[in-house]
Amino acid sequence: MKIILAAFFVPFMALGSIQGSPFSSRHQEVITKAVEIDCGAAFQLNYLSHSQIDERVDQGIIDTRFRTKLEMIVRVDQGVFDFYRVVVHSSYFSQFDHAQKDWGHYSVDSVTCELQ
Repeated sequence: MKIILAAFFVPFMALGSIQGSPFSSRHQEVITKAVEIDCGAAFQLNYLSHSQIDERVDQGIIDTRFRTKLEMIVRVDQGVFDFYRVVVHSSYFSQFDHAQKDWGHYSVDSVTCELQ
């Protein structure tokens, strides 16, 4: 029974996912790690919106820049939560990612956190 309760209280952030996000799991993982480093550990991350700009590099190679708005919920105490507006600037580069052994490299350029 203790194992089930412990699994129930694990923060959503530990799963590396953003609730309602249209992004790939690799992109979400990079974003959640950057948010945790710059803003602290979250109880939950919710997707609000994003914009993207495609940059034509050379001979059909297209890199993409993203500006993503998230809502971060931080548990302060029992039943007490703080809500943050988080803006993440990230990029997708058309190159092979040797760490992930897959095509396309995601990186985070900046993270801004603001208490609502």
